[in-house]
Amino acid sequence: MLVHSLRLVNFRNYLDSSFVFSNQLNLIIGENGSGKTSILEALHFIALTKSFRTSTDTEAVHYQSEYFQLFCTVSDRFQEENRINFNLMRNGKKQVLINKQVLDRKTDIIGRFPVVILAPNHQLITEGGPSNRRNFTDRIIAQTDADFLKALLDYRARLYQRNMLLTKYRSQNQPRYDKYIETIDELFVKDAETIIKKRQSFCLSFSITVNELFVKIAHIDGPLDLYFNYNSDSENGNYCDFMLQRLRSRFKRDLDNGKTGCGPHLDDLVIRLKGIDIRKFASKGEHKVIIVALKMAESRYIEKQTDEAVVFLLDDLFAMLDTRHCIGIVNQISADRQTLVTSTDMESLQRAGFEQSGHTKVIHLPLEN
Repeated sequence: MLVHSLRLVNFRNYLDSSFVFSNQLNLIIGENGSGKTSILEALHFIALTKSFRTSTDTEAVHYQSEYFQLFCTVSDRFQEENRINFNLMRNGKKQVLINKQVLDRKTDIIGRFPVVILAPNHQLITEGGPSNRRNFTDRIIAQTDADFLKALLDYRARLYQRNMLLTKYRSQNQPRYDKYIETIDELFVKDAETIIKKRQSFCLSFSITVNELFVKIAHIDGPLDLYFNYNSDSENGNYCDFMLQRLRSRFKRDLDNGKTGCGPHLDDLVIRLKGIDIRKFASKGEHKVIIVALKMAESRYIEKQTDEAVVFLLDDLFAMLDTRHCIGIVNQISADRQTLVTSTDMESLQRAGFEQSGHTKVIHLPLEN
């Protein structure tokens, strides 16, 4: 994929601004508050229908407006041009159009125009709680597997429905596991099984790639490996029956808590360096290098599965790593893929030895847009 142009209307601090990009390296230079990250966020909205900066997407609507609009021109691996329009109302309603055709399901765009984002808040992938690592892996698989995305969305909807039902039963003092909740659970476990199996398959190949990249970047003899710590897994392979039995057996406990206490929504991706969970001993520097390896492995996995080149979005990379490592990573990535990099200072990059090529475009942003 290549992004050719982007227009932002009522998006963050942008009332109406347009940008044109190089097919290789794009440096977006500006002071803090100038809107550098907002450009990357807009592309993330287009690719994945959501922000990477906040869980409340409507925060991206300009404070004086009731909506924002994004217009983007991209080309795919067949060099076919696509015009994308993404709209978000302040009430949360979203609309996605491709070549003026409205998508019936907004999620149908996920995976068609893949991006990989690396931002400072991604340190939570390795340092934060299990939900950060689950979301990281699920987002990768969702961009490459429509069946997984459907199962994940259905699972989340049924989890919400089940938890609401538990709350209702508790308030009505109805402690029995009845046919109604059993019907929900039968659908619930089928989606859960799909999620589990596809996470297992993903982790096997992804772990190998991450280790290769980590050794190359960090020059540290690993091994760095990943595995899922499954909240509910059957040793005999009959996952649906096993999961149904668990849901029934812990029904009263779930009723007391008002939420479902087993299932893939509680799984955790464990990252180990030399056999030890990195949360227990890895230094800040090792965490940062591991994140870079994870993100580069993400791009390789998506490209292998979709045969579509990803666009790299590197937000404030130079604040995460030392300049030497950053320049090496940027040069390696941008040689093969379109890359957008934000930075506050072009001169410091040049003093550190960064050299612009004829394929580099520098976009200077004023402090106010």
